[in-house]
Amino acid sequence: MNIGIIGAGNLGTGLTKQLKARGHAVLLSFSKNAQKLKAAADSLGAEMGTPADAAGFGDVVVLATP
Repeated sequence: MNIGIIGAGNLGTGLTKQLKARGHAVLLSFSKNAQKLKAAADSLGAEMGTPADAAGFGDVVVLATP
């Protein structure tokens, strides 16, 4: 399943790790620091994009922001 996650903090990256381990495709988005977002996505094997990208990508979209 394709899952878009809006929010790349502790919750978003934790969900990404668990979902990738179960074989889902994940697009991670939205961070105050673009370099941090890229590093997190790369280390977790996820795609990276904007919140609009995540909404278009996902069969399910998770809002993981405060």
